[in-house]
Amino acid sequence: MDGNEMSLGFENLVFNRNWALGGGRLSCSLVTGFLGSGKTTLVNHILNHRADLRIAVLVNEFGDTDIDSLLLNPSHSNSAFDLSTLSLTHGCPCCHVHGPFRDALQKIVNSKHNFDCLLIETSGLASPDKFVKELEEVGICLGYTVTVVDAEALPKILSLGIARQQLQLADLVLLNKYVLSLSC
Repeated sequence: MDGNEMSLGFENLVFNRNWALGGGRLSCSLVTGFLGSGKTTLVNHILNHRADLRIAVLVNEFGDTDIDSLLLNPSHSNSAFDLSTLSLTHGCPCCHVHGPFRDALQKIVNSKHNFDCLLIETSGLASPDKFVKELEEVGICLGYTVTVVDAEALPKILSLGIARQQLQLADLVLLNKYVLSLSC
């Protein structure tokens, strides 16, 4: 199986149309992982290979400057939906930006574009379990939680509680930079 077939298999799993349409409720996939793991690269890949799926994207950044949204926007051609990639700064949405996060979710739910799914790229410091209540309260169903792990940094990452929690709560773990880790 080449890399492209693996990618298509992943996308079919996470964004299967029958699952994404799940009973009339918008479904959401969370992309978690510690800083530098490859979350933004994964989201870019999904957006570039989404076929005709209408994917709304919400990016959460810990710092004041949202670098990830700047990296995503050029490849995220949602201009037809009048919705660019929404971004939130200052950390975990459920702890620090409760109002703006809820407002962003409501904007997506109430959009006239009838999105097939929502993709949230979390801050590397966010715990996936903090999202469930917020999503449910606005009528969004949490589908999959995907945690991206930098194989080179795995031993260091496992010493961090939040990284272990991201791994424990993942439905799918993607081991990234594996070939690079072999030279260590």
